[in-house]
Amino acid sequence: MIKNMNLKINIIIIFIIISLFSTQNVSAHPPSKLNINYIEENNELIVNITHSVTTNDHYIESVEIKINGKKYDTFTYSNQPNRIIITYKYNITANTNDVIQVKAICNQFGTLTRELTVGDEKDNLSTPGFTIIFFILSILIMLFYFKIKN
Repeated sequence: MIKNMNLKINIIIIFIIISLFSTQNVSAHPPSKLNINYIEENNELIVNITHSVTTNDHYIESVEIKINGKKYDTFTYSNQPNRIIITYKYNITANTNDVIQVKAICNQFGTLTRELTVGDEKDNLSTPGFTIIFFILSILIMLFYFKIKN
């Protein structure tokens, strides 16, 4: 009975710790997600940036665009129009098979870069965010911990 109760208490404590760490707001962090799409018919580059912020002094400061490794343009901002997801649209000229590289730069810390090849049909998906990776690792550690303990 006591062993079973200790197990339940340990599980509850671990989930509380995981919840606290996964919801903790980090003051300086890079963008967590960056998706780009180029529409050839309109010569339009659509950039979606996920960068969760809670204050006005933390924002995406600039977006750098390169085509085939050469600097095309840099767009600088003094604030973030949305506290979670930002969408910018740029009129640029690129041809089929050109490689467009986009870098989103946080004013406090970090960058995130994605690229796409014009005309390539593959989806441009970013990697999972920190919270998802942290949650999966926490579950694996918890399972390993309880397997060793028993």
